[in-house]
Amino acid sequence: LDIPVKVYDPLLDENNMNRLQAEAIQFASLPEVFDCAAVSLHVPLTSKGSHATANLIERSLLARLTSTATFINACRGGVVNEPDLIECLNNNPGIFVALDVWNSEPLVNAELLSRANIATPHMAGYSKRAKAGATQMLLQQFRSNFLQVNNLN
Repeated sequence: LDIPVKVYDPLLDENNMNRLQAEAIQFASLPEVFDCAAVSLHVPLTSKGSHATANLIERSLLARLTSTATFINACRGGVVNEPDLIECLNNNPGIFVALDVWNSEPLVNAELLSRANIATPHMAGYSKRAKAGATQMLLQQFRSNFLQVNNLN
């Protein structure tokens, strides 16, 4: 697609770095990645070690997003500090936000949900029972928030 790509991955080994650089992928610091037009997160949720990811994405990084940036989190809830993301959106309402994960899954931050351009229920790897329960929760919310508002009951 001829789109410039920047990557931040402090755990990437030299062989993989060389391979990616050969594909014209540029390595950058985490703050530099947040200067890009689109940021997509792909990390596990960890709270220990020198590269912990819990609340990794916070106010100072989010403030670097341009007013027309796209921000995608489909990796793990807890990686993004949700109150800081809400504050960022208050300051830059033009940022396009797509979220598939939430800090308190299966419950979601209602204020952040209302601000997201795309919001999906993170269901990867759930059991059949969990998927059925999440589907029931979505149906209940749909009925209470959409059908009643539009008098479609």
